[in-house]
Amino acid sequence: MVNGTKVGTTIAYGYDDALRIAVRDQWFDALDKPGEDRKFRITTAYGADGRVLNAGKGANALGPAFSYSVYYESGGRPAEVRGIQLAGETQPRTYWKAVSQAPATGAYDPLGRLAEMEADGGN
Repeated sequence: MVNGTKVGTTIAYGYDDALRIAVRDQWFDALDKPGEDRKFRITTAYGADGRVLNAGKGANALGPAFSYSVYYESGGRPAEVRGIQLAGETQPRTYWKAVSQAPATGAYDPLGRLAEMEADGGN
Protein backbone atom coordinates (compact mmCIF):
# COMPACT_ATOMS: atom_id res chain seq x y z
CA MET A 1 0.00 0.00 0.00
CA VAL A 2 1.25 3.46 -0.93
CA ASN A 3 -0.78 6.49 0.20
CA GLY A 4 -3.66 4.18 0.96
CA THR A 5 -4.00 2.95 -2.61
CA LYS A 6 -3.00 -0.37 -4.07
CA VAL A 7 0.06 -0.19 -6.32
CA GLY A 8 -0.28 -2.33 -9.41
CA THR A 9 2.28 -3.32 -11.97
CA THR A 10 2.20 -5.05 -15.33
CA ILE A 11 5.17 -7.02 -16.64
CA ALA A 12 5.68 -8.35 -20.16
CA TYR A 13 8.54 -10.51 -21.43
CA GLY A 14 10.00 -11.05 -24.89
CA TYR A 15 12.17 -14.07 -25.70
CA ASP A 16 14.99 -14.75 -28.14
CA ASP A 17 15.31 -17.84 -30.36
CA ALA A 18 16.85 -19.84 -27.49
CA LEU A 19 13.90 -18.91 -25.21
CA ARG A 20 16.00 -16.63 -22.99
CA ILE A 21 14.40 -13.42 -21.74
CA ALA A 22 15.59 -10.73 -24.16
CA VAL A 23 13.13 -7.92 -23.29
CA ARG A 24 11.40 -7.12 -20.01
CA ASP A 25 8.85 -4.29 -19.95
CA GLN A 26 7.25 -3.09 -16.73
CA TRP A 27 4.58 -0.47 -16.10
CA PHE A 28 3.76 0.86 -12.62
CA ASP A 29 0.20 2.13 -12.22
CA ALA A 30 1.20 4.71 -9.58
CA LEU A 31 3.66 6.34 -12.01
CA ASP A 32 1.30 6.70 -14.95
CA LYS A 33 0.88 10.22 -16.27
CA PRO A 34 -0.98 11.05 -19.47
CA GLY A 35 1.36 11.74 -22.37
CA GLU A 36 4.49 10.33 -20.70
CA ASP A 37 6.13 6.99 -21.38
CA ARG A 38 6.54 5.40 -17.94
CA LYS A 39 7.49 1.98 -19.25
CA PHE A 40 10.74 0.50 -17.95
CA ARG A 41 12.36 -1.60 -20.70
CA ILE A 42 15.36 -3.82 -20.02
CA THR A 43 16.97 -5.56 -23.00
CA THR A 44 19.62 -8.28 -22.98
CA ALA A 45 21.53 -9.83 -25.90
CA TYR A 46 23.23 -13.19 -25.53
CA GLY A 47 25.99 -14.96 -27.44
CA ALA A 48 25.50 -18.43 -28.93
CA ASP A 49 27.11 -19.89 -25.78
CA GLY A 50 24.67 -18.10 -23.46
CA ARG A 51 26.98 -15.38 -22.18
CA VAL A 52 25.56 -11.87 -21.88
CA LEU A 53 26.97 -9.65 -24.65
CA ASN A 54 25.11 -6.46 -23.76
CA ALA A 55 22.22 -5.18 -21.72
CA GLY A 56 20.47 -1.88 -21.32
CA LYS A 57 17.59 0.23 -20.07
CA GLY A 58 15.58 2.24 -22.54
CA ALA A 59 15.04 5.98 -22.16
CA ASN A 60 11.75 7.13 -20.69
CA ALA A 61 10.28 10.09 -18.80
CA LEU A 62 12.13 9.00 -15.66
CA GLY A 63 15.64 8.91 -17.09
CA PRO A 64 17.99 8.49 -20.05
CA ALA A 65 18.98 5.26 -21.73
CA PHE A 66 21.78 3.23 -20.22
CA SER A 67 23.57 0.24 -21.68
CA TYR A 68 26.72 -1.79 -21.28
CA SER A 69 28.62 -4.42 -23.24
CA VAL A 70 30.64 -7.30 -21.84
CA TYR A 71 33.86 -8.26 -23.62
CA TYR A 72 35.44 -11.68 -23.06
CA GLU A 73 39.00 -12.96 -23.35
CA SER A 74 39.91 -16.03 -25.42
CA GLY A 75 39.26 -18.36 -22.47
CA GLY A 76 35.65 -17.14 -22.26
CA ARG A 77 36.12 -15.18 -19.02
CA PRO A 78 35.00 -11.56 -18.68
CA ALA A 79 37.73 -9.08 -19.62
CA GLU A 80 35.90 -5.74 -19.69
CA VAL A 81 32.50 -4.12 -19.15
CA ARG A 82 31.99 -0.90 -21.13
CA GLY A 83 29.11 1.54 -21.16
CA ILE A 84 27.87 3.77 -23.93
CA GLN A 85 29.88 6.80 -25.02
CA LEU A 86 28.35 9.89 -23.43
CA ALA A 87 28.27 13.36 -25.01
CA GLY A 88 31.62 15.11 -24.65
CA GLU A 89 33.57 11.91 -24.01
CA THR A 90 36.20 10.65 -26.45
CA GLN A 91 35.54 6.97 -25.76
CA PRO A 92 33.02 4.76 -23.96
CA ARG A 93 33.26 4.47 -20.17
CA THR A 94 34.94 1.38 -18.76
CA TYR A 95 33.00 0.18 -15.71
CA TRP A 96 35.11 -2.90 -14.99
CA LYS A 97 38.31 -4.33 -16.47
CA ALA A 98 40.50 -7.36 -15.79
CA VAL A 99 44.09 -6.06 -15.66
CA SER A 100 46.65 -8.27 -17.36
CA GLN A 101 49.81 -8.85 -15.32
CA ALA A 102 51.76 -10.10 -18.34
CA PRO A 103 50.61 -10.12 -21.98
CA ALA A 104 51.68 -13.75 -22.40
CA THR A 105 49.57 -15.05 -19.49
CA GLY A 106 46.61 -12.67 -19.43
CA ALA A 107 44.65 -11.40 -16.45
CA TYR A 108 43.64 -14.80 -15.05
CA ASP A 109 45.94 -17.40 -13.47
CA PRO A 110 45.80 -21.11 -14.48
CA LEU A 111 43.08 -21.75 -11.88
CA GLY A 112 40.87 -19.01 -13.37
CA ARG A 113 41.47 -16.51 -10.56
CA LEU A 114 41.68 -12.83 -11.34
CA ALA A 115 44.82 -11.23 -9.89
CA GLU A 116 43.93 -7.57 -10.45
CA MET A 117 41.04 -5.52 -11.76
CA GLU A 118 40.02 -1.90 -12.26
CA ALA A 119 36.60 -0.45 -11.56
CA ASP A 120 35.02 2.82 -12.72
CA GLY A 121 37.69 3.58 -15.32
CA GLY A 122 40.47 3.32 -12.73
CA ASN A 123 38.99 6.04 -10.50
